[in-house]
Amino acid sequence: MAGENLTSLANVLTKRFEKRMEVFAFEDDHFVGSVKNDTNFGAKDTRISLRYGDPQGGSASYGTARTNRSGTSNAGFELTRVKDYHTCELDSETLAAGKGAENTVLDAMDGQMDGAMRMIRRSLEIGAWGNGRGVRGTISSTVTGTTMTLATADLAKVVNFEVGMKIQFADPAVTLVAGTTTGLRDSGEVLTITAMADDGSMTVSPSLTTIAGLAANDEIIREGDAGAMISGLAAWLPLTAPTSTLFFGQNRALHTERLGGVRWAGNGAPKIETLSRANVRLARNNPGGKRVAYVNFEDFADIIIALGAKAIVEPMKSNKGEIGFESLKIYTPRGMLPLVGSINCPKGEFYILQLDTWVLKSLGKLPHYADDDGLKVRRDDTTSDSVFWTLRYWAQLGCFAPGWNLHGTF
Repeated sequence: MAGENLTSLANVLTKRFEKRMEVFAFEDDHFVGSVKNDTNFGAKDTRISLRYGDPQGGSASYGTARTNRSGTSNAGFELTRVKDYHTCELDSETLAAGKGAENTVLDAMDGQMDGAMRMIRRSLEIGAWGNGRGVRGTISSTVTGTTMTLATADLAKVVNFEVGMKIQFADPAVTLVAGTTTGLRDSGEVLTITAMADDGSMTVSPSLTTIAGLAANDEIIREGDAGAMISGLAAWLPLTAPTSTLFFGQNRALHTERLGGVRWAGNGAPKIETLSRANVRLARNNPGGKRVAYVNFEDFADIIIALGAKAIVEPMKSNKGEIGFESLKIYTPRGMLPLVGSINCPKGEFYILQLDTWVLKSLGKLPHYADDDGLKVRRDDTTSDSVFWTLRYWAQLGCFAPGWNLHGTF
């Protein structure tokens, strides 16, 4: 293959897709698109410091005040990066046939790049909303045959899967360790999704029966992701109060709310009422905070239907500015609360977030081409007559004030 064709292809990647990739990565989810992106995540880790308690030493008695004096209660999260990759391939014959006709090469690349950007974006979103385990859904009670069905509560998560994806299964009660098979069923044995149906069921190969120990409600994880994804909203704001188990080096049991977020259970009350009461509760921690609520699109639809003619929907931009989202205005005793639908928010759950307390830290652009040796495009002589290029990111989500954010259930 002529070297100039590789150069031409690299130029197309730079001119046609690089800027588009930066926008494309943030256009599908308001939270991911609105969080500040700090691209200077150097060194091995970075510290997020915060104060979770004010100094003591107050009393009507001077002697008691002196005796009881203490310093501020400080905490710190030592963030570490995770990695994510997506590799694209182009047949060498297609590239050679496009010599001298850049549009021919461009047409061949469009499908590859659009698909790759969608997939790495979905992976970023799943990570930003997840708990770090890499879970894309849970399996139903049927764990035999070649038809895989998601648990009822996870049916909306069918968007996290694609034909050709290779998956593994994990015991939800066991800690997953990145780069190992710890917690994975059958030592990490892999199945491939070969077809998907309208009802969200998937055909897998080989049979589910080949996975030893597979059980109802086991977690489904893309191969290689187990315990290796971004520690997202579900990790920073767990629905169960955090224990003394260290989270980025910090014991959150010292103050489960200020270090682990606020929790709220709606217990089946009307969803609008639940959001209103949760916002009042959260405002107790930071009355002046500017907050946004997020729900799954199905819950969003329920709320619009409940409001009927009273529903007020307005455009809402992300911090990137170019992308618009629809927000529903919820009026609460502590001010107006914009409500945004997200395909990544679990059905039946909601978040109320103060967006300026969050940061998505990355080493370099999010995502970017792997071109450390100056080559965006490489020949693949080992497995096929093709060329390939890789999209990647190294990143982690951080929060400066978990206690100003809330995770709840309807």
